[in-house]
This record gives sequence, C-alpha cells and structure tokens, in this order.
Amino acid sequence: EDFLPNVGTPILYGDSQLAIFNNEMRGEWYCTQNMCPHKQAFVLSQGIIGATADDVPKVACPLHKKTFDLGTGQGISDQDLNILTFPVKIEGKKVFVELPAEAEVDAILGTHGLRVQKSECIDIAADAIKVPAQVNPFFSKNTTSTLIAV
Repeated sequence: EDFLPNVGTPILYGDSQLAIFNNEMRGEWYCTQNMCPHKQAFVLSQGIIGATADDVPKVACPLHKKTFDLGTGQGISDQDLNILTFPVKIEGKKVFVELPAEAEVDAILGTHGLRVQKSECIDIAADAIKVPAQVNPFFSKNTTSTLIAV
C-alpha cells in the first residue's frame, strides 16, 4: 500500500537514499540507489520505468534520461555509469529488501557528506527569500528550526 504501482518510491536507510520500484506491469520489485551517478542527483525514484527492446527492466533518470538495468544496475545508455541494486522479497503485503549493514551502505551512498553545510553565494539582486528561524513547538524550547510553508 505504501508503494504505488509502476513508479518508484524513495526510502531512507540510515543516511542513504534508496529507491523501491513496484513494477506491477511485470509483477516484479526492485531496489536501487536513489542517486543517479551521472550528476549525483537523488532522483532515480522519480524516473520512468519500462523495458529495453530485449525486455530488460530499466529505469530512466528523469533529468538526463540515463538508463539503468533495474535487475543488475548496469548502465544501458552509458555503460560507464552503473548503480547499486539490492534484492527484494515480497511476503504478503510486506516488502523486504536485503541490505548490507547500515554503516556499509552509508559509506558508499550516505548523503551526509553531500549536504550543503555553508554557502559562499551572494544574493546579488537582493531578492532571495528570507526564511526566518522559528521555535518549533514539537521540539524543546531551546531548539530552533526553520518552518517553510509548502
């Protein structure tokens, strides 16, 4: 129920983003890294799933259409670019993914080192939206967080 048919769903495992694909058309499930190795964008879960002319299940990155074999992770459109894949098992309505230890996956795919910690960018036009820090009632009184309307 948490995984819509014929699309990907991003999940977080430790500090790593993974993508679960419920390919209902084929009756198959896949799990891959969510980061496209082409430009290191975390978007594969938003990619289009389908099959090659040889009936190999694939996902196409939504940004630059690089394609990957969902079963093996091999690059289809660019054989120098590959992704990690993980076995998926379905039991009733439960989805199980066989994964290495969290620390091992994080060492390869962890996003902590990829987060913007500090920016030296200057707002030349002085029109960037200023988002004030507000006290979040769900945290302690000494904790501040940024609330953004979405």
